[in-house]
Order: sequence, then C-alpha cells, then structure tokens
Amino acid sequence: MEICGIRDVDRQKSKKCAKIAWEIADESMAIKSQVDTIKLAYIILAALIIRILPILLGSPVASDVMYFHAQAIPVLNNQNIYKATHEVFPYSPLTMFIPALCLLLSNKLNVPFCIIMKIPALIGDISLTIAIYYWVMRYKNDRSAAFKAAMLYAVNPLAILISAFQGNMMSLPTLFMFLAVMSISYDREKNYRLSALLLGLAIAFRGYPILVLPLILLKAEISFSKKLKYLAYAVVPTVLLFMP
Repeated sequence: MEICGIRDVDRQKSKKCAKIAWEIADESMAIKSQVDTIKLAYIILAALIIRILPILLGSPVASDVMYFHAQAIPVLNNQNIYKATHEVFPYSPLTMFIPALCLLLSNKLNVPFCIIMKIPALIGDISLTIAIYYWVMRYKNDRSAAFKAAMLYAVNPLAILISAFQGNMMSLPTLFMFLAVMSISYDREKNYRLSALLLGLAIAFRGYPILVLPLILLKAEISFSKKLKYLAYAVVPTVLLFMP
C-alpha cells in the first residue's frame, strides 16, 4: 500500500510538473506568435549595418582597442596581468581572456586586432536590441512599441560610439544586467537563481552593475532567505575570482 501511495504521489507530481511545463511552453509560444519576425530582422539588420562601417574603417589606435591589446599580451605570455599592465587592467580576471582570445584569432585569421576586438561588443549590442524587443512585447504586447524601443537602442549614437568606434565591451555587462532584471521579473520564485547568476556575471565584467543589486533585493517579492541566496549568488563568484 505504501508503495502504491508513493507511486500515486509521484504520478501527481509528474502531472503537476507537466502542467507547469505546458503552461510555460504555451506562454512562450504566445509571445513568439506575436513577434513580428520581419520587423525584428529589420532592427537587427539596422543595428548591424550602422556598426559594421566604423568597425571596419575605425582607427586601429582607438584608446580602448590599444588597452585591450596591451592586456592580451601578458595573458598569452602567462604573466600576471595586474603586474604586467601596472594595474591598467582594474577588472576581474574573467574579462582578461576575451582580449587574449581576440588576439589569437587576429593572428590566426590574419585580420586586424582592431576589428576582431570589436566583435564581442557588437554581439552584446545586437543581443541587447533583441532583448529589449522581447521585453516590451512581454509587458506591452504591442509590436509597434517593441519595434520603436528596440530601434531606439539599435541606432543610439552613444551605444554605437562606445562599441563600434571605441571597441569597448560595455554592452556585455549591460546585457547580462538587463537579462537579470528580465528573468526575475518574469518569475521571481523560479528565476531568482538565474537572475542572480546573470547579475553576478555582469558584475564580474564591470563593477557598476552592482548598483542594481540593492534595487532588486528591495523590489523582488521573495522571502528573506532567498534574498540572502540571491546576494550570495550575485557577489560570491566575483569575490572568488579575485582570490589568489
């Protein structure tokens, strides 16, 4: 009888999980069905075209590109980046591998480093544009509003200057920070771990996303214990990166 009871409980749990999964899938399909893929493609194409010219024709001695090149060399030479650059590299060790990888690709493909180094920022900008579109579609359910919001970022002169001209990777931590807010706003109970890890990744790239942390902890309607877990997931990984 106990075995049967356990089996009955398992069946009920399975049915409940399946029901939740179907509800999530239905909601996701509903959002996808409302997305205007043609307009979204226009937005992505516009963001790409506007950035590709300054990426290809930009100065190889742009300040950020030069800094990234100086940071990549000691990493490839297995040196301590903080000592080798005289603390010009003030970020967590996580981000030092991106310039190094770009320098490797540059040498391997025989493509100028100033072009390869701008690709991560380009990916961040395009991804952020798409995320903004889906965010507005989720809360406004308005294709026109989603198109305008995403297009405003796609053609934003400041974003273009930072990523396409200077090659700064600022769009990547901004993307992770934005996704952290998106995920916890979708379902704070289920997504608080994912949100915290995304925010932690943003903080590991650059320090400023930590300013969002207290706002999320104050606004998120989750238990105190989950807020402590959120804090740990968001901060501890970056702290561990700095440990010798």
